[in-house]
Amino acid sequence: MKMIMKKYFLLMAAMFMAFVCVKAQDIQLVTVQHGSEMQAFYGPDGFKNAMAAAQKGDVISLSGGNFNSATIDKAVTIQGAGYVQDVKNNRYKTLFIGDVNINLPEGESGLYIEGICTYNNFNIQGNVSSMSIARCLMTNYVEVKSESNNLTFLHCRINCLKLTGVSHSALVRNCTIQDFYG
Repeated sequence: MKMIMKKYFLLMAAMFMAFVCVKAQDIQLVTVQHGSEMQAFYGPDGFKNAMAAAQKGDVISLSGGNFNSATIDKAVTIQGAGYVQDVKNNRYKTLFIGDVNINLPEGESGLYIEGICTYNNFNIQGNVSSMSIARCLMTNYVEVKSESNNLTFLHCRINCLKLTGVSHSALVRNCTIQDFYG
């Protein structure tokens, strides 16, 4: 009897773990790190809520999953899970739904974005200084509409890069860009 109960318990534990692994993608988690304090936000609006709560210099980390985009108006670090989806190995991309708009206040610098994917437009406006975008997939267009200084793209896949504003210095390194304007 004990052996049957033990096998039943192990079977139930294995089924529970399999369910948790399958359902892990359903949980969209965003954290905001401010010094030694951390806040957590959940669901598709987790990124919007995190941006509203974040302060300049904070680190926003996103799990894999789909998140509604928000206007990025603070110089923060945004770290996604990446843009490659590999369900077999339990790796999910961080996908922003809707246009990504960056509009930092005058004089604010140091925005860093890494590991996100968007199928919509990526608009950079306002005076941008010391901004880096790394390991991101942008399948529509990225448009820099304003004056930029020290703009860096590293290891990105970009469908169309439009530099319609004034760019004092820009570095595009190890990126794939289908179309380029400006």
